[in-house]
Amino acid sequence: MALDQAKAQDIWNQLYGMNTQMVNPFESYQNPFSYGTESQNLNTIYGNERSDIERNTNEDISGQQQKAAQSMASRGITGGSLLTDTQKGIASNINKQKYNALSRLGTNQANAALNLQNLFNQNQFDITKAGVGVNQQNVQNQLQQSGLLSSFLNQREQLGLEQENEPGTLADIFSGLQTAAKVGSIPMSGGTSLLGLL
Repeated sequence: MALDQAKAQDIWNQLYGMNTQMVNPFESYQNPFSYGTESQNLNTIYGNERSDIERNTNEDISGQQQKAAQSMASRGITGGSLLTDTQKGIASNINKQKYNALSRLGTNQANAALNLQNLFNQNQFDITKAGVGVNQQNVQNQLQQSGLLSSFLNQREQLGLEQENEPGTLADIFSGLQTAAKVGSIPMSGGTSLLGLL
């Protein structure tokens, strides 16, 4: 049973005029965090740690040398090579601890910098992937709309829709179908096509 001409025309107009393309928000997306800024923040944190190690080392050396001098003075030793050697030994032992701490800090900073790079690389990958996903959905939507239009045209006599009343010519419509098919056949990595991915 044929559809009412006005109803068929209304269905066609709605289908033909449907906007299947969503705006891709990832084409102009900007990461709110800058790698340069975050890297500088990282350097500041580790720079502060380094300064703390240096300051604490100097304070420890000074404090322990003073205690050693007071202890030796209580036994009547206020100068000479024994006092000098003791003071040097204290400084040497504490400085070894400082060098070990600075070495560990440097290793941790290098690892943190690498992790930061990996994080920003992954973020950019995710943004690109999301953008490709929207584009693929738009292609899929266009192909689905084209398929519905083609099916509608094939059944236009049954639906009672005359060709001269169609908004747009058959040539325009099938040109669009060919364009969608070309887009869908774009080769992608892995030996498949964009249509195959959809």
